[in-house]
Amino acid sequence: LQNPPGSNVLRVWVAGCSTGEEAYSLAIMLAELKEAQQHSFSVQIFATDLDSRAIDTARAGLYPTSISANVSAQRLARYFTLEPYGKGYRIHKAVRSMVIFSEHNLLKDPPFSRLDILSCRNVLIYLDGELQRKLLPLFYFALKPGGLLFLGTSEGVGDAFDLFSSVDRKVKLYRRLSAPVNGRRLKSFQSFPTLPPSAFVPEAATDSISSSGPATVKHSLRQLTEQALLHHLAVAAVLVTSEGNILYVHGQVSLYLRIPPGEAGVSNAIRMAPLGLQAELASALQQARDTNQTVQRTQLVVHFNGQLSPVNLKVVPLHSEAPAIPSARTDAEGAEAPMYLIILEDARKAIPAASLETGSAKGDTIPPTDSQEHIQKLESELQVKAEDFQRNYEALETYKEEMQSVNEELQSANEEMETSKEEMQSLNEELATTNNELQAKVQSLARANNDLRNLLSGNGIAMVFLDVQLRILRFTPEASAVISLIESDVGRPIAHQVANLVGYDRLVADAQSVLNTLAPFETLVRAVNGRWFNLRMRAYRTLENEIEGVVITFEDVTALRKLQDDLLQANAAMARLGVVLRDAQDAITVQDLDGKTLAWNPGAEHLYGWTEAQALGMPVSARIPPGHAPDALVKLVQLSNAEVLTPYPDLRLCSDGRTIDVWITSTALANKDGTVYAVATTERLRKS
Repeated sequence: LQNPPGSNVLRVWVAGCSTGEEAYSLAIMLAELKEAQQHSFSVQIFATDLDSRAIDTARAGLYPTSISANVSAQRLARYFTLEPYGKGYRIHKAVRSMVIFSEHNLLKDPPFSRLDILSCRNVLIYLDGELQRKLLPLFYFALKPGGLLFLGTSEGVGDAFDLFSSVDRKVKLYRRLSAPVNGRRLKSFQSFPTLPPSAFVPEAATDSISSSGPATVKHSLRQLTEQALLHHLAVAAVLVTSEGNILYVHGQVSLYLRIPPGEAGVSNAIRMAPLGLQAELASALQQARDTNQTVQRTQLVVHFNGQLSPVNLKVVPLHSEAPAIPSARTDAEGAEAPMYLIILEDARKAIPAASLETGSAKGDTIPPTDSQEHIQKLESELQVKAEDFQRNYEALETYKEEMQSVNEELQSANEEMETSKEEMQSLNEELATTNNELQAKVQSLARANNDLRNLLSGNGIAMVFLDVQLRILRFTPEASAVISLIESDVGRPIAHQVANLVGYDRLVADAQSVLNTLAPFETLVRAVNGRWFNLRMRAYRTLENEIEGVVITFEDVTALRKLQDDLLQANAAMARLGVVLRDAQDAITVQDLDGKTLAWNPGAEHLYGWTEAQALGMPVSARIPPGHAPDALVKLVQLSNAEVLTPYPDLRLCSDGRTIDVWITSTALANKDGTVYAVATTERLRKS
């Protein structure tokens, strides 16, 4: 990142991403470096793998909680979200959006292109040497010049040092060279199905036959003989491509070819041919290409340097009749391009001179010399035809060059379209994954909405939800009994509705107060049907703690209110009874069936002298003189059997030891089912 990419996108390819850890690690690292170095470009990571199940896991971005042993707490907090119930850590959306996952076969599918970084770690170790050698040119094609190739610790580029330079050999980090050191390497991978033809570079022309330089080895007798024959025969020959571009020159071709005016470029034998030879040479070369046979033209009249000369022409396809000449030149398909040998010789040295004087009058031989006027006429006609042909040929060549340029542009556009297609396929898969995720979220949201609806309708609580303008958002069916609401009221202000409440008309004012102060409000209200409700108002808060309205609840407390009234009445009755017990002059006591004192009023304190604290818990037998206890127990048994006892006299002890004579009225206390649980007595001093 010290030299940011020229475009606004840093492109990264993680080949063999498995379940996504490597791709997300690169995304986190690049995000941290971008933030630290304040870069503005975006990062696009293509993560591919052959295993569809691994890709599904990577797309989900959910990993077990055990990753906390290898990921720092700061990164866990920043780039991961802990799932509920400890299900694992899920990668954050900001990191997830940087990575595009796709199924991809390195050996069959087209590669991504214009990459800044290519990470292919621990993939090559599973391939044999031949496949490894074929993948490296693929990586070379995918990377930009200067792009980085990151391999596993047990992998390397092998003998592909002419494609990549080492940045850090220890961690297996390499940089793509701008141009391969040796073009032959890319030629050896032409059969690899994933690489387009434009990815390969033809070998340099240095492998073609050179016409200069002394021999460095001793010539054989055969070579000496052949060189001598070539020297004395003086045949001019040109080795050309199928388009006529010159590869090699032999002999004095300047007698037959000329250098055209204008900027120097690729030497083309057809353009360099003079009048009378240009058309025949183009025609012969085309015929040799079509038939793959040797084509010969004899007695051609060539106009060169103001003179007419007879010339014999022969075009020989080298791969058919001539020995193969080593060459690394290739055509657009990567196969070896055909070459043709153009042989030019003076026809006057090849045929008797007399034949030149008796040639035909069709223009392909020298006309008779007995009529100078006839010769000039033929020369004029020939000159006109040659000029017409030259114009037509130049127009055809111009059209051919234009078509070739258009073809190259179309080829380039096709390659760009292929790359765009691959990116669109990856983007489409990513969109499909995003759509699946959204569908899952929609289903989850629908379930939550159903749960919430059932919760609101099942708890029996009337609820009304208002927005910040106090307009109705939704309400539960129970709310219709408190406020006259129907489905069409959603969206209307709550102030337009009729509240069926008695003595309470501050519903709108209190809701506005809650919205303004955010303080909850609660009060007790009564409906016109006589039911009581506990009215509560709370501010409506979102998960982001934003206030978006008011929630009004009406909790039916009619039963609680009735119970409260009953308790108040019971308390009043008990209060009145307490007054009676407190102010009565008689001693009133209560004891359980075991004889233990449970109640002791002030009259008992005045009569017997024991205080309430002293008397509570005291057995009745402690207040009965000796000898009278059996009779007292008999009466207690009779009361426990709910037998009615009339007032009877008896003796009782005082706290000071005195024995007094009292009238006792006993009453059995029973619960709702008739079971006696205690005995109440009213005791009064009997006067003598």
